[in-house]
Amino acid sequence: MSKWKIRDAVLEFDWNDYDDTMRFHEAEEALNKKDLEKALNKPNITQWDQTKLYCEAWNQYFDTVFGVGTSDKLFNGKRNRVLTTTTICAYTEFMRKAREEANKADVEASKQLDKAYKDLSEFLKDKMVN
Repeated sequence: MSKWKIRDAVLEFDWNDYDDTMRFHEAEEALNKKDLEKALNKPNITQWDQTKLYCEAWNQYFDTVFGVGTSDKLFNGKRNRVLTTTTICAYTEFMRKAREEANKADVEASKQLDKAYKDLSEFLKDKMVN
């Protein structure tokens, strides 16, 4: 499990955990369905509406991945485009590192499982002979 400390929040994510990865995929799908880039580039959309749309989409994303209330911890109720963008950048780096940690843990678990199978096989082989 990887921990992300950002501002006043400490968030956890584990790429090897089914529930965590399902929430991640759900958030990704919801963000893609919003087609945020297209929505932000509509003709005659005001800068204020762009900021609101952008921030609210990412608030929902973070609340889906990490749990309801996460966006309040991250942004203190503000809808600030720069704050949201810097948080997305930090999040991307966190998730990259979390993926690396998960891959290392997975490799180590596979090694342990291989050893356990080998040990069990040897144990059973000895019991069959005696």
